[in-house]
Amino acid sequence: MNRCACLSVLMMVFVLGACQREVPPPPAAAAEIPEPAPDASFCADEADGDYLNPKSCRSLVICRSQQMAELRICPKGEVINGLSEQRPLRCLPLAESGLNADCSFKPVPLSDVLPE
Repeated sequence: MNRCACLSVLMMVFVLGACQREVPPPPAAAAEIPEPAPDASFCADEADGDYLNPKSCRSLVICRSQQMAELRICPKGEVINGLSEQRPLRCLPLAESGLNADCSFKPVPLSDVLPE
């Protein structure tokens, strides 16, 4: 085999080898943490309606006929501020809610609450 033929064969092996390399799998997605549901008896003494989940600011409990009919979960990055005067309760972007990601309330500067 002459030098050109050898180089051609080596180039083909190199190119084919490069095309056949295994691509590593993408990293595993972080497991979603399930939304905590209130106790089964939560709606037993409640009128029909929508209530803030007592275990999370990320969902509403829908009560119908003293039964939990639905657990309505906010889209990712949204929460419900149960102390908001806005009714009906609804999901808001975290930045607009007045809440931290762990559902605690953001501190309010004293200048916002004290008279001048």
